[in-house]
Amino acid sequence: MAGVADMRGGCPVAVGERAAHGIRSSAPPAAGRSSVCRWQASALDGDRFFHRRRTVRVDRRYRRRARPGPAYMNHLSSEYARRMDKNGCSQPYGRCRVTMKGVMQIFRCALPAFFGVLATVVAGQGQTTVTEKQDARVAIVGMEAFREVLETGRYVVGPGDQFVLLIPGVEEALELWVTAEGSLLIPRVGRVPVGGLRLSSARAAILDACRTQLPSVEISVELGQFRTFPVSVAGMVGVPGVSIASGVQRIGQVIRNSGGILDGASKRNIRLIRGGQLRGRDRQRIETYLQTNQLPHSDSLEVLRVDLELYYTTGLTRYNPFVEDGDLIVVPAKGEGILARENWSRPGTYEYAPGDRISDLVSLALGPAVDYDPENVLLFRYANGRWRYLQHVDLAAAVARDPEADLLLQPADWLIARKLPDYQNRSTVRVIGEVVYPGSYVVDLEGSRLKEVLEQAGGLTERASLGKSRVVRDFDAEQVNDPEWTRIMAIPAASWDREEKQYFNMKSREKPGRMVVDFIELFATEDGGAGQNILVRPGDAIFVPMALETVLVSGQAANPGAVPFDESYTVADYIERAGGFSWRASSDVVIIQARTGVWRDADDVDKLEPGDRIWIKENPVHDRWALFLEGMQVAGQVATVVLLFVTILK
Repeated sequence: MAGVADMRGGCPVAVGERAAHGIRSSAPPAAGRSSVCRWQASALDGDRFFHRRRTVRVDRRYRRRARPGPAYMNHLSSEYARRMDKNGCSQPYGRCRVTMKGVMQIFRCALPAFFGVLATVVAGQGQTTVTEKQDARVAIVGMEAFREVLETGRYVVGPGDQFVLLIPGVEEALELWVTAEGSLLIPRVGRVPVGGLRLSSARAAILDACRTQLPSVEISVELGQFRTFPVSVAGMVGVPGVSIASGVQRIGQVIRNSGGILDGASKRNIRLIRGGQLRGRDRQRIETYLQTNQLPHSDSLEVLRVDLELYYTTGLTRYNPFVEDGDLIVVPAKGEGILARENWSRPGTYEYAPGDRISDLVSLALGPAVDYDPENVLLFRYANGRWRYLQHVDLAAAVARDPEADLLLQPADWLIARKLPDYQNRSTVRVIGEVVYPGSYVVDLEGSRLKEVLEQAGGLTERASLGKSRVVRDFDAEQVNDPEWTRIMAIPAASWDREEKQYFNMKSREKPGRMVVDFIELFATEDGGAGQNILVRPGDAIFVPMALETVLVSGQAANPGAVPFDESYTVADYIERAGGFSWRASSDVVIIQARTGVWRDADDVDKLEPGDRIWIKENPVHDRWALFLEGMQVAGQVATVVLLFVTILK
């Protein structure tokens, strides 16, 4: 076949097959000097790829370049590049000679395909970006926003909103967007102005326009997607300025997106100016209001008070309305307060808002406590420079919004709820320690006998220590307040005199609330001993510790620790059991009795009891050289005074 001079290592392929590969030649080859140009291609036959290699010998004078078509170009970018090795040969068929001309030809063929693939990827990314933008515009609509804004038709339509028109007989719904000039362009109907209208009015205008042009067609109109719009936030917020919001967001959300309310800012007197329907000189009145904080008078200018404190407390949505396009939110400084004192669930001081009533303050305080006295709720008002009693308040009627009981409040008013006397007073005592059934037990308001309470607890166990048992009474802090102790503690310890030191030692060893009861004598006789069976009152605690059958030897003993109790042992015996005195021990030994906590000298104690402590004091180390130097210094000072006195006498 013409043009085919040689075939090496491949199967015969007709020149006409070049068209199958998308390669076009300008003229048939002519005789003469020829050179070898080699090219490789892959042909698609059904689902299989056949790789062929052939050599074409052409005349050098009529040398022509192969012009790859689209099919070969697209296939070369993927299949050929994948299957060629670094030497430019097909892997199944070994190596071949590579020329620079062949490499340039491959580059010219692959470059358009590369840019085609790149364009496809970029186009795919752009399409994904559009989809993401469309998905981002679909905001979350809660049931409250649906019922209060969309279902009621109060939503204000503006540029960027999308409407969906469903026409009978048409498979796909018609999606239309409100233009920048606030109109909806409906095919075959025309221009319908809807910008600035409420959703209910905009829907009615669209349906009226459609009925005019298409009277026999029943068209359904829905709001498909709503827009976002800028809202101005001024005053004491974190980031004042313009915040992006939507018609299904509340004022509190917009303020939070602007950095939140600063410390010292008002949460109850936030001003919301509805500026979407401004006419004429209303903007000037807004400026006057912002400068003077005086409410402007205009029928077209709506100024609302946002009360976030009551909204967070009660959850009533009227205190935190939804935002609209054109709104201006002003957060002023915190104003004067009103007080809820004493027996409320959340007593405290709350910001005063014009128009506040007793029921509002009760809501802020989360209502009265369970133990309040309904007959003793008082309102105090600051007048003429002094507090004066105003009147009793019928709290139930005030909460029910009775105009006669739900009085208007003034700044600095106090609402006081007294506590119900003797409400659920404590009527139990606690029994702790070595009894059969420890816990709380009910006693009479006047009190019950100690032995009776212990019998209710099942009595004492075998391990109970009668000597260390005690009854502790719960005293109020005011009852145990000691001004003398407070005075002494305010003086440096180095400045205390002898009596103040003794008073300090006495108070430091004192155990507030501990009742004087001898449990050993209490259980020694049937009648409970002489005055030991005392009355325990509500709030008292009875402690019965475990008996410690040891005597503790501490301080400067050779082997300090607990020594088993033995009735026949003396103080010296216990010290001997602890290894005797250490080399720094002094002769001063103190006994601390477990029952009373009293310190006694060892020579004055004849018999020890379980739990007692033997304290061997340390012999102080004296620096004799320092004492000598101090003595010499004092002697020198005395000699100087004597010489001075003698000199004066002469």
